[in-house]
Amino acid sequence: SIRAFCDDKGGEYISNEFDTFMGDNGIEREHTTTGTPQQNGVSERTNRILDNGTASLLLNAGLKSQLWAEAVSSYVHVLNRSPSSAIGGKIPIEMFYKRKASAAHLRVFGCRAHVHVPKNKRNAFAPKSREMIFIGYPTEYRGWKCWDPETDEILISRDVKFDETNFPGFKLRQEAPDYIAMSG
Repeated sequence: SIRAFCDDKGGEYISNEFDTFMGDNGIEREHTTTGTPQQNGVSERTNRILDNGTASLLLNAGLKSQLWAEAVSSYVHVLNRSPSSAIGGKIPIEMFYKRKASAAHLRVFGCRAHVHVPKNKRNAFAPKSREMIFIGYPTEYRGWKCWDPETDEILISRDVKFDETNFPGFKLRQEAPDYIAMSG
């Protein structure tokens, strides 16, 4: 159970509903001094790691910030399946679930993906696959998330062929990426 909660008095933490929840659950509130992220080092460092990782995925794939939520989700998915020095080189997801994790499903973010179109979703003369861009891992299904830039549609499928050396995002982008870092 949580004994104390430290925040920077950001707007997301200031509400009567939040205060009531904290009080009802016996959680003590602590606030950092304005402009001193050093007082909340672990969470600030985590934000920076996520920010840098997300920016790297988007930039390396040639994709714009409209896919930042998918990029951060994908980054966290991979991070949770990677050894961490904070827990003695162990893998976080294995520690949490107490079983061996597989990395066989991991793919290169932003690569070309050919997604199979089921027979009931196409006519006899239509292509059997759609060219899309791989953008992550769904939490509720076994498969991959792929984005079609022409229709702006995200599909989840388990029937995907990947070309992990080809990044269609660079062909879509006419100017420099518009990603702006969240942290200073």
